[in-house]
Amino acid sequence: MLVSVVAAHDMTHVSINTNYGVFDRDQRLQRVLEMVTFIPLDPSGTGAAAVLVRVLFVEDVETDSELAVRRLQTDGVACTYERVETEQAYLDALRTGGHDIILSDFSLPQFDGMTALAIAKRERPDVPFIFVSGTIGEERAIEALRCGAVDYVLKSNLKRLAPAVTRALREAEQHRERAAQGARIERLTRILGRPLHTYRAFATQIAEAAAEPA
Repeated sequence: MLVSVVAAHDMTHVSINTNYGVFDRDQRLQRVLEMVTFIPLDPSGTGAAAVLVRVLFVEDVETDSELAVRRLQTDGVACTYERVETEQAYLDALRTGGHDIILSDFSLPQFDGMTALAIAKRERPDVPFIFVSGTIGEERAIEALRCGAVDYVLKSNLKRLAPAVTRALREAEQHRERAAQGARIERLTRILGRPLHTYRAFATQIAEAAAEPA
């Protein structure tokens, strides 16, 4: 694989020589470079906890939500939260948006967790959903995971909550980045008129060449 970059210090000219040809830093290549933006994921796996996490609780007992929030903050997950306990309030919160994760009880007087999960998968499939419940049997836990919950945590074992939330947020971010990168690849393929299977190596060459110091 041949990749070379020739650049003046003012970056007025860049020539990228790849196996697919030589490209100058004209408007067309600039569009290519803008679209092929590879955002590195946090290698430590703790980046999700470094920002303010917006939690949506589906929970009828306010003190349970407060205990969960306190445990998250104690374990290094800074967060703010909203609590709902009816289906309509839950729908309104989802449609308003802005939540990073959903933490739901399994059983509520006016609602139930499996219905909450199904609604979340329909309304906000990008937001991870974790059950935080007092009791959840093995069969129900397996069914919940099969239906799209990313984890479940017992209220009697809240030390598992922060790791579960951090992992769920990290995986959601990775999923969004893969989807965005796939969309960039498709757009770039249309612009260059190349088959998709030839693009991956080309995109790698472009990214590596663009990252080289002048």
